[in-house]
Amino acid sequence: MRAPLARLFDADVGVAAGDPRHDWGEILPDEEAGLARAVPARRREFRAGRALAREAMAALGLPLRPVPQGPDRAPQWPPGMAGSISHAADLCAAAVARTDAGIDGSILALGLDIEPAEPLDPGLLAEICTPGEMAWLAGRPEPGLLARALFSAKECAYKAQYPLSRTVLGFHAMSIVLDLSAGRFRARFEAAAGPFAAADEMEGRILIAGGHILAGLTLRAGDLIPEAGEFDSPASGEARAVLERTHSVPVEDRGRGYDARPGRFSPQRRRRP
Repeated sequence: MRAPLARLFDADVGVAAGDPRHDWGEILPDEEAGLARAVPARRREFRAGRALAREAMAALGLPLRPVPQGPDRAPQWPPGMAGSISHAADLCAAAVARTDAGIDGSILALGLDIEPAEPLDPGLLAEICTPGEMAWLAGRPEPGLLARALFSAKECAYKAQYPLSRTVLGFHAMSIVLDLSAGRFRARFEAAAGPFAAADEMEGRILIAGGHILAGLTLRAGDLIPEAGEFDSPASGEARAVLERTHSVPVEDRGRGYDARPGRFSPQRRRRP
């Protein structure tokens, strides 16, 4: 599964994948707190994710460092690194990159998501998809599978923005323009989130392989620019400064319907439809 996973990112991103049901050994002492109250299944996937994160570090020649769980239960990546981890029942993957703040083109954050390549439960469509996305799905072949791909793209984009915004978003806070045949998607902010303004966009890659939907996104310095004004965000001044001098490409105005209720997107626990 490493080969299709690598297609989601450029060569400056290290990736690793494996089966979370296998024995991945012990985690590092600094990571133990993340398992204090975990059930056995969570312990297995946590160990797999951290082991694979270090495999991805090794692929780039980076030192093998712990990735503890933060107070919000999101991974805390070592200084100088960005990363993302995702789990499915039979697949776990990690992506890691060096960060070099302040240089155009340097990586600020990564997003990675894995979903089963199965139709989304129709009862969840209205919760996950914006009106514009619902209209796009109508009449298309395999709308359930495409809806699952929209869900995966949103999860991936959420993970990429969260380290900079520290904002918990609803599913309708982002809309997705999906081109599965080209292996790409565009995520558009439907409302401001930290240093990101409404209508800012991020572009990612998406594919189906081995019975899974795989989505990846690399957010680089120079990728987008927020609207002028003050930021109401705990994002660092460094992130604000980098984003302020970047640019975006406008696209069609898609469906609105911002849902600010917590728990729709969550760094703590991915909601599985």
